[in-house]
Amino acid sequence: MLVKPNSDGGKDTNIKGRLNFGTVGSGPSHIITLSDSNFAKTVATFGNRPLNDPGDSYIGYDPSPNGSGITFGAAGSLSSYIGNNGDGVNWKERLDSTGKYFKTDVYITGNLVVSGKISQGGRGLQKKVAVSDVQSSFPAVTASTQVAVEGEREATTVTTKQAGQITYTLTPAPSVLNEILTEPDSPWVFVNRSNRLRIVNVYCEVDSGHAQINFKKGSTLLLATNLACTPTGATSEDLVTETARVDIGERFEHLNYLKSPEVRRITVVIKYFAE
Repeated sequence: MLVKPNSDGGKDTNIKGRLNFGTVGSGPSHIITLSDSNFAKTVATFGNRPLNDPGDSYIGYDPSPNGSGITFGAAGSLSSYIGNNGDGVNWKERLDSTGKYFKTDVYITGNLVVSGKISQGGRGLQKKVAVSDVQSSFPAVTASTQVAVEGEREATTVTTKQAGQITYTLTPAPSVLNEILTEPDSPWVFVNRSNRLRIVNVYCEVDSGHAQINFKKGSTLLLATNLACTPTGATSEDLVTETARVDIGERFEHLNYLKSPEVRRITVVIKYFAE
């Protein structure tokens, strides 16, 4: 179905579309049912126009003070893609029953008005945490301290270097408990905006059940083997040496390998020192 010739010379702009439903009457209602969740009911109804169902996917309308407002609905989720044929993964924006998610920067010209609180959590860790914004929570490493650096397999003497840690909690939504969160679904743990850092070890624990986690810088994992998280906690120094060095501007991403559905919270601590 052609709208206009490509070589229309810029004429006849802002004209009405080839599909025109004329009148829609009072709403709310559906204009186009994209996926009928009860098609047997539809074909069994005279005129094939039964009442719609919550499980339908549709383009519709509802009443508004200035006329009809357009509505979009789906049983599972509404996703927006740019430069992608719709692969179920690389969406830029998605709305589902648990929240609204973005995999792109958000620019706001007007005001941002928040009625509730702003928090870390939800479907993975959504906040980008800058290392420079995290307060040091364990003492500076002095010249007399020996720090065992896994990967080089030797004790390394470190001159005075400021040490710190990043602590965060993931509260995965039930709908994604058994999914592996990989890029671009993986949340950013931090973006390094201060000094060159060296990861020393990683600690994790879960509220119940068990899970496995890892981290990625670029395409390389931080831990040689996934860290198994338990309610009693676990620590790993099995670091990939080059990945454990984080230059200014580099970012780390958290990867979830969740194994049991009772996991509702994962607490992670990443210890580092500035080189």
